[in-house]
Amino acid sequence: MSINKPTIFTKERITRLIILLIALVFWLFVKLSKEYRTSETFSVVCDLPDTLAWSNPPPKSVHVTYSGEGWSLLHSYSKKPIHISLPNLKLGQNNLERREIVPFLEKRFSSGVHIIDFTPDNFSFAVDKKLTKTLPVKVYYKPTFRPGYTQKGPLFVVPDSVEVLGPRSTLEAMNSVGTELWTPQDCKSSIIDHRLKLLDENHTLTLKPDAVLVTLNVEQLTEKSFFVPITLLNAQDSIRVFPDKVKIFFSIPLSQFDKVNPNDFELVADFAEVKPGSSMNTLPIQVRKQPNIISNLRFRSKAIEFFIEKE
Repeated sequence: MSINKPTIFTKERITRLIILLIALVFWLFVKLSKEYRTSETFSVVCDLPDTLAWSNPPPKSVHVTYSGEGWSLLHSYSKKPIHISLPNLKLGQNNLERREIVPFLEKRFSSGVHIIDFTPDNFSFAVDKKLTKTLPVKVYYKPTFRPGYTQKGPLFVVPDSVEVLGPRSTLEAMNSVGTELWTPQDCKSSIIDHRLKLLDENHTLTLKPDAVLVTLNVEQLTEKSFFVPITLLNAQDSIRVFPDKVKIFFSIPLSQFDKVNPNDFELVADFAEVKPGSSMNTLPIQVRKQPNIISNLRFRSKAIEFFIEKE
């Protein structure tokens, strides 16, 4: 014996569905036939001849308030930018007034859309002759190293110079291109690679390429020590001092260990302030010279004792 399964799409249900669709279409037609007001921010692209460059660029966007029937607004909806052509440019400062901007905005929308307001409603900008220049890259970085580590040699930068296109007034004053600040933390790996963007703070330059790869080499520090004699300055009489040399300690990169000797240091005691008959018999030890490749220089004796031997 067969059992008839109930069908979902009965004649009554199909009729109801058709009525609902007709009602929805009618509602949508009524809604889209009404007048609406809205606002939106659009990106702006100003066309510039190849021989010129921005020395002070125009606005990158404009906020437009506009109205129209729903059909027109729906047809106009798009994220494409507003293009503005600038046929009568002169070197230096230029100005595009509201009445000159409106036609470009209207071209962006369909005919049924009305522009109510927009900001900024005045475009002020400056142009200059375009110049091309090859400039070295200057890397801005501030690393912190794990205790016992330091930088080994200079940074390796690829490429170390880039092609820069921009306004003549800007490029003639430039002698390098800077990078964004790089602050690597707790460095201890032997090689650290990082990609850095080049800076164009005024947004008037074209950089080829616009980023560089930098390599920071890191090495361990080691301790070294030896005795260094103390040089006496402005000593008028026969003077005996103790100690006459001190043992110094310092940190130095492993690769530079054999490149430093006692002659690279100068420790002094200055007697310029010691007056005859003074009860003073100690002077601080001062460091007058030391290699720039060392760090954490220290010595146990901070002062010398002296005795003036009179004839």
